[in-house]
Amino acid sequence: MMPRGLWAFPGAFIVLYEAGMSEEWSGFVVDKNEISRISYGAFQHQFSGPQNLKKRKALKFIVVSGLLCAAVLGFLHFSFSHDRTVPYQFTKIADTRGGVFRSFYLSPSIDGQGMVLFRANLTGGGQGIFQSNGLITTQIATTTEKFEAFRGSPAVSDNGKIVFLGSRSSEDFGYSRGTDITGDFLYSNEEFVELGDLVINNGGMLAFKGKKARGRRQYNQVFLGDGGRPIAIPDSKNNQIGKLSLNNHGHVVFSTGDKIYVSDGKITRLLTDGVKEYFLFYRPVINDFGMVVVQTASEPRKGWIVKHLVVITDGQVQVLASTQGPFHDFMSLHALNNHGHIVFSAVLKPGLPGLFTGPNPVRDIVIKQGDHLLGAKIVEGPVFSNRGLNDAGQIVFYARLEDGTEGIYRADPNILPSTGIVIKPGSTISRSPSTLQK
Repeated sequence: MMPRGLWAFPGAFIVLYEAGMSEEWSGFVVDKNEISRISYGAFQHQFSGPQNLKKRKALKFIVVSGLLCAAVLGFLHFSFSHDRTVPYQFTKIADTRGGVFRSFYLSPSIDGQGMVLFRANLTGGGQGIFQSNGLITTQIATTTEKFEAFRGSPAVSDNGKIVFLGSRSSEDFGYSRGTDITGDFLYSNEEFVELGDLVINNGGMLAFKGKKARGRRQYNQVFLGDGGRPIAIPDSKNNQIGKLSLNNHGHVVFSTGDKIYVSDGKITRLLTDGVKEYFLFYRPVINDFGMVVVQTASEPRKGWIVKHLVVITDGQVQVLASTQGPFHDFMSLHALNNHGHIVFSAVLKPGLPGLFTGPNPVRDIVIKQGDHLLGAKIVEGPVFSNRGLNDAGQIVFYARLEDGTEGIYRADPNILPSTGIVIKPGSTISRSPSTLQK
């Protein structure tokens, strides 16, 4: 579709060309032979003949001058229209204005249909886990019923399966499918000293951290389970294990600080074998095609550690963004969908945190602190999680506004990009699930 400025002022576009502007503007090419026809051809029959030569020259001067004014207006109109084009529309999922919620935990999750799962403190006391699309809010579980407390953030799969860590008298996993609360407790402190981060996929498989004790020694380990006896992941006994990510093929990815592993429960593969330029790896995420995004750090240079956000696929590593550019630091978490689209939280050099989809802080911004969100300025956040992006490109985040309102919000893209990140020119991301081989 033609940009609005060019559509409203076609003559302006041509006169700018006559004034020496480029022949090409935003993909449109000017034909020099069309200039006079469009500018004043409609009137020249009224001033034909040698006797009207001066009149024709005067007319041309008037038309061109007028169109030059229109050109300026058209250019400003086009520029402002372009600058004001908002790539995302924002929807309030829930906030503290309605008298129900007192505050929110900072890591909401989103399913494939745009439903958002979040944990909140209630104004009447207690806590709850809720699901909402901004129009309808469903109560999943509260401490006023069978639970005493909740821990961590709930997780939801693309197709709406929900898992959360709750407590009756000891910490247990409370598990539900959609909004069907069955009260199932899959794993508890009867087997684990402590339960940690958890994710769920479309098949109902869980990945979670469990702390076990052997004598006086306690250690974290990654487990896969669906309600039966959990599978302990080989090579995952490490107290440095951070956030987990699980794809729909049952592959879980995790970091141990200096390494990244991916496992299907039987075979565990080291992803960072041969990667020598980085000494830290944390917060990896994986999609269904084996693509992994992870934060890294390289050796200090003149006392400064350089942080990077890198993409690993098919043994290739590409830096998406780093603190050597416009970003001061990477915050919170990042997310990856099955189209290869990435969203990450970063701090710009002036000190403002924001959400971005790529390395260009202007072109690739979603929203940042200081921006207005539904009528009020963001003063805290936006806070994002590795479960905050779906395949439709929808993004969910937490923010606090200048009027004191806390809320969970969803960013809906006006146009979903057709392609995600490309590793390097000439290469493509594999479209078949990665196989795990030693």
